[in-house]
Amino acid sequence: AVLYQKSALQLRLLLEYMSIPASRFRGAEEDKPRLVALVMQGRVARKMAAAAADTAEAVEERVRLEREERARLEARTIDELWALLDYMEVEYDEEEAKGELVARIVAQKTQLMMRPETLAPLSGTSRSSDTRITHANFGATY
Repeated sequence: AVLYQKSALQLRLLLEYMSIPASRFRGAEEDKPRLVALVMQGRVARKMAAAAADTAEAVEERVRLEREERARLEARTIDELWALLDYMEVEYDEEEAKGELVARIVAQKTQLMMRPETLAPLSGTSRSSDTRITHANFGATY
């Protein structure tokens, strides 16, 4: 409604400001409904472009965090990785290499972030009774 209150000249200037080429509204210089529609389409296109940029940034951030998580887990011992996998109730083979254990943990965490309904129980025991992992110290212990 506010756009209809503007003159055709103001709408054309707004379109130019929005970097919409004049060829898009050529022949409709005085057609206010057409100019208003072009302004609205331009606004929608800008919002979609911004959302796509946000999505790309989110993907980059997720990849960065996953890389950091892998590096952090690689610094752990195999026993600590086994304890974490036991806590997360993820099946694994004791013959698996450290890199495979890390990949399983990262995959499980990714799955949990994508589908919260698959969340593992918040308590559990590890391979040995002296390394019990609880929810309270989960982030710092494993």
